[in-house]
Amino acid sequence: MSHPGESPTDVALRFVREELAALRATFHDEISAIRTDFAGLSATVVEQTNKVTPKIAVLEHRVDEHDKDIAEVRQARADEAAAKESFRRQRNLAIALAAISALVTIAGLILTLTLGD
Repeated sequence: MSHPGESPTDVALRFVREELAALRATFHDEISAIRTDFAGLSATVVEQTNKVTPKIAVLEHRVDEHDKDIAEVRQARADEAAAKESFRRQRNLAIALAAISALVTIAGLILTLTLGD
């Protein structure tokens, strides 16, 4: 509504001011609502983090224990393989020494039989 003596420009400017004031109030209300939503969301995130953090720590501890167990099993397998290899080498050495001893004994018997006559 125009007042007496106002020009159309004055009426348009008053209308723009009123609309701008209404938009500003709405904008501030929306920002306030967003802040409230963020505060609620932040509280929810903190609450959920506080609930989950101990569980994660327990799970990490269990994973570390399992990793340690796996490493021990792998080491035991490696030690067993090394022991088998060592045993195989010792067995082969013993067989070789037995064969050499048998050959030396046979050679000694042959020499004794041939030279003893």
